[in-house]
Amino acid sequence: LRLIHFFNIMGFIEISNAHKTLNYSHQTKRLQKLESELDSKNYFERLGVSRSAKESDIKKAYFDLAKVLHPDKLSRSVPPQIRDLSEKVFEKIQVAYDTLKKEERKVAYLEQLEAGQSEKLMQGDQILETAKGLIYKGHFSQAKHSLLKAIKLNPNSPEIKTHLCWVEMKIVKKLSEGFMADIDKR
Repeated sequence: LRLIHFFNIMGFIEISNAHKTLNYSHQTKRLQKLESELDSKNYFERLGVSRSAKESDIKKAYFDLAKVLHPDKLSRSVPPQIRDLSEKVFEKIQVAYDTLKKEERKVAYLEQLEAGQSEKLMQGDQILETAKGLIYKGHFSQAKHSLLKAIKLNPNSPEIKTHLCWVEMKIVKKLSEGFMADIDKR
């Protein structure tokens, strides 16, 4: 039994191709999802560390991920599609590590993140102004849609939250008035 196991590991024999095909399908989906998720994360989130993480914490997080996700960890029999996906995923982690491992690069990256965050806040404020115009015109549903976009860009803005709450009350009031009018007609 040990000899069969050894031959299977070495790739001299294959025991169940059907089972491996199912695993490849699942692994492909998992890697595609991971690649997509990594695209939407900053370098700190990719490595699972805080922005104030020390060089040693960054290095440990990287090596922990490498133990699991490095393409060299794949068996020789995996399809090329999985190997390609694994390389793309690991490349995203590698770029994050290369940027954060040196303090001067990390500081420069933090400055870029903060500048991008400022841009998001300004976009949120611009959308809020658009929503205010829609509210003034009585277009509450459109205003709500705009405010929901704005709150994604600036989730801590009390002004956006207040306007959203007010618009939602106006929409409910408008619906209830329509409902009451329908009842009165009957």
